[in-house]
Parts: sequence; C-alpha cells; structure tokens
Amino acid sequence: MSADARDGLVPLLFVVDVELVFWIRLKGDEYTGKDILDKGQVFVKPVSLEAQFATPRWGIELPPRATA
Repeated sequence: MSADARDGLVPLLFVVDVELVFWIRLKGDEYTGKDILDKGQVFVKPVSLEAQFATPRWGIELPPRATA
C-alpha cells in the first residue's frame, strides 16, 4: 500500500471508528434500559423528559400509572 493510500485511509478509518463508538453507546444504553425495565424497575417520573425521549426510541410502552 502506498503512502498516499494510507494517508487517505487513516481519516476514513477514524471517522468509521468514531461512528461505531457512538452507535455502540446508543444501542448499549437501549439494551441496558430495556433489561432494567424487564427486571421490574419502573421510571420514577414517567412524564419526565428522559422517559418521553426513551420510550419511542426503545420501542417500549410505559405501564399505566396507578391512581390512588
């Protein structure tokens, strides 16, 4: 491989690596969140911005709120 080809390949590999890290991070958060919810944990504040952000992206539904 020539030096010119390596010089062009290094930035491309860097960008691909950074994108892969972000994708793994986002999917890891999703899998961790789903696992925690499957084990019986619930959102403390189901109307919070975090819960509203996570539910459609993770493909989950929040259980109906208990009324006392």
